[in-house]
Amino acid sequence: MGISFISCWAVHNEVTLGRVYPWEDVSCHGRVSGVVFDYLDAGAFVPGQVSPRVQRWLDNVGRVGEPVCGGLDPDSLAAELAPLGLAVQEDLAPAGIEERYFRDRTDGYQATGHVHFVRAVTI
Repeated sequence: MGISFISCWAVHNEVTLGRVYPWEDVSCHGRVSGVVFDYLDAGAFVPGQVSPRVQRWLDNVGRVGEPVCGGLDPDSLAAELAPLGLAVQEDLAPAGIEERYFRDRTDGYQATGHVHFVRAVTI
């Protein structure tokens, strides 16, 4: 079997990592070498910490029936992924995303507060 790489975006709409992706179904892809996903950190749900942009987005998706139920804690993410057979290789916070992908942009696009990009590999 070949090696698979799985990308799963917008997982921040889920409550727990076990619901992020049907991990038990990963075997149908062959040997999985890694996954990439994004998530909201828990600060997005703390009054006074959430940015206006993220609050508007949360309000909008809630109105259309897809409320975001919670975020993940970057400090405990590695421990949460380990039982799933994954090790965090990179967890880019908004500042890192801004630096890597938006630094030289002149069109006004910028990283979204509280959104992280994660790359995890199988262990």
